[in-house]
Amino acid sequence: MTIRENRPQIILLDLSLPGMNGLDLARKLKLDPATRAIPIVAVTAYPDRWSRVEALRAGCDAYLVKPIDTRNLPAKLAELAAGKNE
Repeated sequence: MTIRENRPQIILLDLSLPGMNGLDLARKLKLDPATRAIPIVAVTAYPDRWSRVEALRAGCDAYLVKPIDTRNLPAKLAELAAGKNE
């Protein structure tokens, strides 16, 4: 199943992916009219390797550093799904 067949409301995207980094995938998703409007939250455990500025330039709508504060995550995701960016 692809993202086009099962369109998510929001994407939590780890920036460290095998074979492709998350920023490249974010750019690809934002260039595609079918996926452009889906909010993308960049997630990384390596803020020294993947900066917030780079993530936002790549089209991500938010940036989180692991470990993630799970108490605030649901509210943040709800804001993004409703179209409210950082």
